[in-house]
Amino acid sequence: MESLRTALKRVMLRVDRRLGTSLQRSVEVGRGAAAAVAPDKPSAAWIVAASVLLALPWWRWALRIRVRGPQGPTWFTVPDWAAMRVFEEVFVEAEYAAPVALQPRRIVDLGSNIGVSILFFALRHPGVPITGVEASPTVFKRLQRNVGSFPGVTLRFGAVTAHPGPVVFHEGGASWSGSTRLSEHTGGGEQVEVPGFPLDEVLAAGDVDILKVDIEGGEFDVLPASERIRDVALVMGEIHATPGTPEADQVLAVFKDFDVRSTQFDPTWQWEHFTIFSAVKPRASVPS
Repeated sequence: MESLRTALKRVMLRVDRRLGTSLQRSVEVGRGAAAAVAPDKPSAAWIVAASVLLALPWWRWALRIRVRGPQGPTWFTVPDWAAMRVFEEVFVEAEYAAPVALQPRRIVDLGSNIGVSILFFALRHPGVPITGVEASPTVFKRLQRNVGSFPGVTLRFGAVTAHPGPVVFHEGGASWSGSTRLSEHTGGGEQVEVPGFPLDEVLAAGDVDILKVDIEGGEFDVLPASERIRDVALVMGEIHATPGTPEADQVLAVFKDFDVRSTQFDPTWQWEHFTIFSAVKPRASVPS
């Protein structure tokens, strides 16, 4: 006799096929997020329910979930299904888990989105100052509400760029797809002018030991233009190019002599058009 969970999974698959929904996937994402960040069972149940609602094709409303914060349970606004899936990337797949033992002096988060990665870093490295940078005016407001009150967190509105000065930012159709560069994966929404500042300005203090990069294609210009990036102990994030392509290799070449790890091309992986990487400075130079 099949278990209740197996039976429910079969029902969800049938519903998804008939209605074109993502019921099974949304439950999976919700359960993973709940296991990682829910402070109690009622909060966990609501996170799963919120994931299901946000995945519905016709759902257009942001939802608030209760998560573990650095100073206790806190409310977190999730605007869409894309943002809920970020919880899976960050907490379940551990995309930003340091591949080496590291006690960072400061963390910089480029492309902070709604703050999921900042929540991850704040829980993983309590008390460490974190600077978050986000260029979308709409998303930045949610970022402020979600993590702006966390101790040690400083948020900066604008885009990291190769050269100083205002830049045009293309809002995306989903919360994670806005960018200063138009591509098949980014933009498509309103165009707005936002402040632009070089990465070296953000790294000027010289005390950044972890740099997270998820700037929707901006990395192609920003990272090669930085002179201070090689002073950072650990750089990790996403390159918006298929693994093994010249575009991806160009960015990885910035980290010559670093211990570089990156995903390989896998057509069965849902993010096959992105390269996930980490670059660790030679061990003798990494603070511990």
